[in-house]
Amino acid sequence: MWKRFNKTDRRILSAALLLLLLFSYLLYDGSLLFPETNTSNLKKIGAISFTDRDVRKKVSKQFVWKSAKDSDKVFLGDSLFTGKDSSAKVTLDDGRELVVQQNSLISFNNIDGQFVFDLQFGKIAGEIKGENCIQIMIQGKMTEICGENAKLELDADGSVNVLDGKAKVKDNNVAQVKKPKLDSIQWKQAPLEKFYHFEHNRPMRLSWTTPDFFGRYHVQFSKQQDFSSISFEQIVQGKEVRLKNYPNAGKYFVRIQGDDIKGASSGFSSTRATEIATTEAPVITAPKMQETLSFRLNVDGDLMEPNRAQISWDYSKAKAKFEVQIATDSEFKNLLVTQLSEQGLQVLSPALAEGNYHVRVRDTDLLDGQERPWSVAVDFNVKLDVPQKMTAPVLLTTDIKYFGPDVAPPKIRWSKVPGVEKYLVEISKETSFNEKHSYITDDVSRFEYQDYYPGDFYIRVSATTEKGTAGNPSNIGTMLIRAKRPVLNPVDPKIVLGKTPEDPGEPIDMNVSWSEQKFADKYLVQISKDPKFKEKTQYEARTPASTVQVPEPGDFYWRVQGLDSKGLPITGFSETGNMNYTLRVPLSTPNLLEPLNNMTLFFQKKADPFLWLEWASVRQANNYKLEVSTTDSFESVVFSQDVKTNRFLVKKQLPQGPLFWRVRAEGEGDRISHWSSPRKMFIYSGKRATAGER
Repeated sequence: MWKRFNKTDRRILSAALLLLLLFSYLLYDGSLLFPETNTSNLKKIGAISFTDRDVRKKVSKQFVWKSAKDSDKVFLGDSLFTGKDSSAKVTLDDGRELVVQQNSLISFNNIDGQFVFDLQFGKIAGEIKGENCIQIMIQGKMTEICGENAKLELDADGSVNVLDGKAKVKDNNVAQVKKPKLDSIQWKQAPLEKFYHFEHNRPMRLSWTTPDFFGRYHVQFSKQQDFSSISFEQIVQGKEVRLKNYPNAGKYFVRIQGDDIKGASSGFSSTRATEIATTEAPVITAPKMQETLSFRLNVDGDLMEPNRAQISWDYSKAKAKFEVQIATDSEFKNLLVTQLSEQGLQVLSPALAEGNYHVRVRDTDLLDGQERPWSVAVDFNVKLDVPQKMTAPVLLTTDIKYFGPDVAPPKIRWSKVPGVEKYLVEISKETSFNEKHSYITDDVSRFEYQDYYPGDFYIRVSATTEKGTAGNPSNIGTMLIRAKRPVLNPVDPKIVLGKTPEDPGEPIDMNVSWSEQKFADKYLVQISKDPKFKEKTQYEARTPASTVQVPEPGDFYWRVQGLDSKGLPITGFSETGNMNYTLRVPLSTPNLLEPLNNMTLFFQKKADPFLWLEWASVRQANNYKLEVSTTDSFESVVFSQDVKTNRFLVKKQLPQGPLFWRVRAEGEGDRISHWSSPRKMFIYSGKRATAGER
């Protein structure tokens, strides 16, 4: 964008930006525009002892606000303003101190000869030493606050927050006295009684909870239990903090102060004492003193976890090198282990047998040429648990009734045994389970029995190990598996046209099919005209589809039963299905008249090809179906036409070459005739055919 301006335009724009920056600074600091105000006739009442960020002061009745600085004098009639995240501390000549908090405006006025704080908006904090009273203008009304060594926060909305001591507002219609709730903030992670660090490299972790809402929190350290002076303070928004710039070594009291949404103190935690020290010995945190470390053995007698003790400790320098000693005596004369840990605050011991041990840790770095101290020794015990027989699972599916085949196989369920990942499922026809089918499953709560077959069975489940050691068996359940009957598929009716009106009909083959049966090796198919199958014809089929012979026209019944390899029934008969064989009496076959067979027809190339096709009438026929094709099998039909009379005039142009035509009679009740024998004709256009073309 800058390149679009010419050289003169860029100079003008640069000068304008510089002037804009200059005026902005002058608006912020008017000392360059306005000379120092003459204050010789004003009464000095104090001085500004501290300013933070945006603090401005207006002298007496002047109109100009100037940036305030530390040590600026404060006169009667002056006003002081603080912006966002800004504050100022004013020390009055009579010894009182006043803190003007962010976004506040206060004037130091003389009303009826008496010095008064006029709080126009925002908040101020101060202290009433001894038994005294102060006059303050709040919301345009004079308010007198008396107290005894009281620390106060005053808000322009009229509220008086008593942080410590006693205070009373004489005009209760103007201001309300509020005292922060004690113990409204509960410690979650309080300061340690003794906190060790080395050059502040270890953060102090503090956290708390509260049922009340606070806009922010002050983490405060003080040498005095009444917090009359604050040694360190950090403001946070959340309910936890990792302090890195905490005070130096010494004894302190710590508390959490909660501010409401306006920034006024409205709650405190209990006070906790802590001592901050700059050097210490490691503190072993694991194992605990006289703790017994138990290592479990599985049912195979093997350890379920390595028998190694984890040694952990707290120390200020996490990256220090440590020496860890484990001994069988408290004097550490019978050392079992001496190892170094160069990273972290924990180490795993070698495998330990059952017995009593002692452990200690120290920093290997020298301090002023001297060895650092050992931690307090911790004694602990190691115990290897005696392997026990695995608990028996509880069989949940104790009475299974299953009809198959189905989409899902039968499911066996049991309660999980803790720590077990494999189970042994046993299925037998006897309660003794001497002969059985066994399955190992990784599913810890169920087993899908894919190899099921019809019969009555007993089931039980045991927990097992990877090595195959089985635990106690569960309770015994029963499983009754029955085969579903085959489900028949519908059979399309067969309609056959008799050869003559007197044709009785011949036996025909009909295709039948049914649902596949998982357990059947073959199937028995029966057909009969009797729904009770007293007289029947039957066939055997190896697949769930077959062809059966229907002996004569009529309605028939059929059914299917699954058989095993020996031909014995393994399922019941299916529901009875229906099949229909219909024989229709044909009409007389039409007799074709003209053109004669193998006749050659010539047409002018551009003339309309008018051609009559004629056949003999058929009794009881009310329609005729005419077909013309390029093949005698009528696979490629040129056109097909329904005709009401026994002749038809072809008006469309026919393809040149040999053509075939035939006719079928059609009557009432879907009666039809057989197709006539086809006749052949030759079509030529534009020239007379030669003998060779015929």
